[in-house]
Amino acid sequence: MRSYQAAGNIPPVWAAHNNCGGDAILPWEIGQRIVIEGRDQPYEVVDVRDTAKRWTTTDDLLGLQGELALQTCYYGVAQMRFVGLAPVDED
Repeated sequence: MRSYQAAGNIPPVWAAHNNCGGDAILPWEIGQRIVIEGRDQPYEVVDVRDTAKRWTTTDDLLGLQGELALQTCYYGVAQMRFVGLAPVDED
């Protein structure tokens, strides 16, 4: 989502509707490791931000940690979740 990148210190964001598979990130917490298809190394959740679904600005995401971020919405409430991911060095 390029509109987030224009704000400055926010990693690239990939979004998916909760009912299109995005809900997979809702239970993730800092420290959880995942594998991203097509990437050579695992990633770790390094930041989690829950924000309002409306009236939230990119200011609420400034400083989000990670190389990339995933975003989806919660079910039944006006909240979104952003998860910052960083590659894990397995040396």
